[in-house]
Amino acid sequence: YKSEEEMDHWVASASAHIWKKNAPSLMVVHLANVDHVEHGTGRDSDETKAAVFDANNNIKTILQAVDLVNTCVMIVGDHGFYDVSKSINLNVLFLEKGWITADETGKIESWKVVAHSSGGQAAIYSKDKSLRAEVLKLLEDNQVLGYRLIKKAQLNSLGSYPDAIAAITAKEGFTCGNTAKGEIIAGTSVKGQHGALPDDSKLHTGFIAVGCGIKGGQNLGVISNLNVAPTIAKWLGVPMPSAEQRSLRIVRDGRKN
Repeated sequence: YKSEEEMDHWVASASAHIWKKNAPSLMVVHLANVDHVEHGTGRDSDETKAAVFDANNNIKTILQAVDLVNTCVMIVGDHGFYDVSKSINLNVLFLEKGWITADETGKIESWKVVAHSSGGQAAIYSKDKSLRAEVLKLLEDNQVLGYRLIKKAQLNSLGSYPDAIAAITAKEGFTCGNTAKGEIIAGTSVKGQHGALPDDSKLHTGFIAVGCGIKGGQNLGVISNLNVAPTIAKWLGVPMPSAEQRSLRIVRDGRKN
């Protein structure tokens, strides 16, 4: 495919065809273009608005093929977006402390302490236990750079990064980088980002359910992404004993299930 937009059109058409031909018990469809465009142009750009409009048309293509009397459809997202203009490169700080060695491009060659970044967050790892207190103090003292420190106890409560000694979550306007060369705070070509803790409502996403007798106009409030899979499993009659969250209480045909 030449673009994510073209890929999404094909995915929508293929999904409609598969549904009409086979009517599977479960179909999971991923439309990727909105995410791609928001990363490149920002949360509220004209390009993003056009991509959302296009995604709406792709969903329409799928819905027109589906029997909504007997089929439940959920339209879900995994995250929202905020605009960014700067990157936090903690590995530059660790290089200055002598905890990292890197080549001239900033690629890490060896490390005692390292930040492994993904979007708006970074997990901090330390091979040397004797350095951990110093690392944590350094991270605590430098939160003015544009992040919030997430200590081990909170990571444990979130079930995140079991081998990390800490993590950071970027504030709005910042993303996290992996390079060990250049400026600690640098410009970035990324215009929109996600991955930070969803304290900010901009990082929330949407949930829509329709069909199969679902009563219209229900407001579920703020839900967790972890509610979605148990709800699907319950409606399919599939046990999910390992689920961390309960299924959603959605009224269908006059009953909550």
